[in-house]
Amino acid sequence: LNEYAYDAEVAGLFYQLAPHSRGVSLRFAGYQDKLPVLLRKVTEKMASLSEISEHTWGLVRTVMLRDATNAATTKQPYLQASEWEQRATNLSARTSQEWLDALQATTRESISGVHRKLLSSCYAEALLQGNVAEDSGMSEALEALLPALCPESTPAE
Repeated sequence: LNEYAYDAEVAGLFYQLAPHSRGVSLRFAGYQDKLPVLLRKVTEKMASLSEISEHTWGLVRTVMLRDATNAATTKQPYLQASEWEQRATNLSARTSQEWLDALQATTRESISGVHRKLLSSCYAEALLQGNVAEDSGMSEALEALLPALCPESTPAE
């Protein structure tokens, strides 16, 4: 998705893909005239991503392992206590060591097909605020999102 980041920034647009405990959030911001185009391009790219190259997997895994190892082994005591407090009060919370263990056990083959599961169980919510006209094209862009989000449910052409 980084291939769109620079052009979007130059055009006054922004997007962010962020993980959280219940899935991922995709956020967009910027000028309304080009926002539908960026929205459509990013979601189509996400839906078409089916295979991760060995090179990309190696790079991403190395960085994630380094970050997870640092988080699990060099955290200050008050942050460790906060992490365990979250673990005790939230069933879906994980400690840094648990994330590290899970990441070490993850292989490229084990995540094959995860994108289909993720896209088949997602939904779209939109909050439009600011200078948004009714005929701005956002409704068409949001409607175009649905086939991209659930590719198995779209009719065959």
